[in-house]
Amino acid sequence: MLKRKDVFECVIDHVDYPNKGRFRTEEGQKLTVKNTLPGQRIKCRIFKKHQDRVEGRFFELVEKKRQQMLAGGIRPAYLYLNLSGMKFYNQSRGFTEGDRLLRKFSVHLTSVFGTENCSRFGQDHFAVFTEAEGVEERLSRLFEAWEKERGESTPVILAGIYPGTGAEDISTACDRAKIACDAVHTGYVSSFMTFDADMYARAEQEQYIISHLDHAIESRWIQVYYQPIIRATNDLICDEEALARWVDPERGFLSPGEFIPVLENAR
Repeated sequence: MLKRKDVFECVIDHVDYPNKGRFRTEEGQKLTVKNTLPGQRIKCRIFKKHQDRVEGRFFELVEKKRQQMLAGGIRPAYLYLNLSGMKFYNQSRGFTEGDRLLRKFSVHLTSVFGTENCSRFGQDHFAVFTEAEGVEERLSRLFEAWEKERGESTPVILAGIYPGTGAEDISTACDRAKIACDAVHTGYVSSFMTFDADMYARAEQEQYIISHLDHAIESRWIQVYYQPIIRATNDLICDEEALARWVDPERGFLSPGEFIPVLENAR
């Protein structure tokens, strides 16, 4: 708790002000924070540089273990886990309870996969390195243990699995596990998905749509087609419907069903 008129300077990702919302800094920006209201709590949620060091250390440990696994003929697997509903939990219970819940989840996670095989990648995101054989059974054990802890509004676990080949770098493997995690659509029960080539193609297509939207509008790649509406009683045109079509010079024709849901989810 900061006292009134306390001032400090630090490099942070963002600061949360109760009832005021979130102020997000540019990466590496120094921010002077002053507590101007009596009793106000200011919380620095993520220290970016420290988090980068944590991920880097995790990758170093994983690389050593991966080499040992591959030398022993053991196939590795990478997991990416997300606690779905954590934002609502923090809003309803407060950050203190949210932090307590994250620590509780960490205990369950390390009890199944081991302390040195797990890392928190920030907020409610975690990464795990383990053996591919039996990984689904170990995830099921984690889900069962977490279900016993769950109460009303407690987040569920969403997990993505990337079965490693030994040829990919660790950062890429974790990214692909995250793609699988993001593909889990259920928000009611703990679930997992395994990465496949089609999943990567969909993720790459979604990223292309999001990053090229402005250029597509400026270049008139998105065109309007008018479809007549005919009244059944007299077979005459009574109205028209405007339909959007994305005609991309690289990817060809994109229907509304391909790009509109992507843009809606990216809002």
